Amino acid sequence: MGAELASVGVVAALGGLLGLWLAPVTGMFVPYPDEETVVPPPPQCPTCGTIVPWSRWSPVPPRLFSRAPCPHCHHRARGDVLVPLLLAATFAALAVRFDVGFELVAFGFLAAVLVPVAVIDARVHRLPDRLVLPAYPVAFLLLGLAALWGGPEPLLGAGAGLVGLTAIYGLVGLLFGRGIGGGDIKIVGLLGAYLGWTGIINIVVAFYLWSFLSAGYGVAAATYRWRVRPEPTGWRVALREARGTVVPLGPFMAVGTLGAVIAGPWTARTLSALLP
Repeated sequence: MGAELASVGVVAALGGLLGLWLAPVTGMFVPYPDEETVVPPPPQCPTCGTIVPWSRWSPVPPRLFSRAPCPHCHHRARGDVLVPLLLAATFAALAVRFDVGFELVAFGFLAAVLVPVAVIDARVHRLPDRLVLPAYPVAFLLLGLAALWGGPEPLLGAGAGLVGLTAIYGLVGLLFGRGIGGGDIKIVGLLGAYLGWTGIINIVVAFYLWSFLSAGYGVAAATYRWRVRPEPTGWRVALREARGTVVPLGPFMAVGTLGAVIAGPWTARTLSALLP
């Protein structure tokens, strides 16, 4: 038991250190200037706005490796303190969920992507391609190594999750374009692969968590705006405004995905006990 607690502590510490290193990335993304803009603003220095050089298929900007300051204003980017705290807690939970090995490394990488992405989306309503797209090949490599380490059976579920969730969200995006952004559709395949790896039931659990959490946030935000309005309005106006509420799905996708993955064994046991 002591050895297990020690390993969880070590993994949590590694998550916190990784979060400290990744945190400056969250400050490099700014919101779209208006609803008509299609091309997202490039990563930039949060102090002076100088564009940060960033290779299209690099998961982090090269400047992060050298910790070099901005060449224009000479300031070093500082990230959100939530990133190391959330990554440390998530890594600890993953260390309890998985044995030490490539599977833990693969899911640790997922957490290292989702936590900064969720913080960015909550702050500026963006799921940056610069972080999401390079995660796919790295995730495939790590899951492939995990399959070599522990067996190839989960790969079928990972493939089904990737294709299935991408198709579902792509269809929803076509039918209800305003509610589903392009970034949501781009990241959902990555989430589906990891959820499918742990079991198809976790895809369903995560999907319901995303839906309920995001809907609850939307209702709460619309209710708050309605209550603080200087002039009272009728319920029809409030309902119309609620429908137009912009909900950042990234944080809820991260919570739902990681929650479903971590609680996977408990979910399976509960369903087996309830179903005949």
